Amino acid sequence: MFFKRDRTRSRIPGFVWLASFPQGPEGEIVKNLLQSEGIPFFAEQEAIGSLCGVSLDGLGTFDLFVPEERKEEVASLLREMSDNREQEPTSGTT
Repeated sequence: MFFKRDRTRSRIPGFVWLASFPQGPEGEIVKNLLQSEGIPFFAEQEAIGSLCGVSLDGLGTFDLFVPEERKEEVASLLREMSDNREQEPTSGTT
């Protein structure tokens, strides 16, 4: 029998789920941002995604968990990062 685990439940006390991210450059940017800010976190990867190396319907993603008391701070940092990326000019524009 197959039991699906609730991906939003942390296995580490005091940590809460923040979001799911794709494997690859975008996910690494998020991890690097948190490391540079000194924010503890852990990322839990879907096992099947790591085996197949694909990103289909949640495969090839990881769930990001952060300390509960810093969740809003991290969410704000990610919103700011996203806003900055949207404001960057695209190549080919003058």
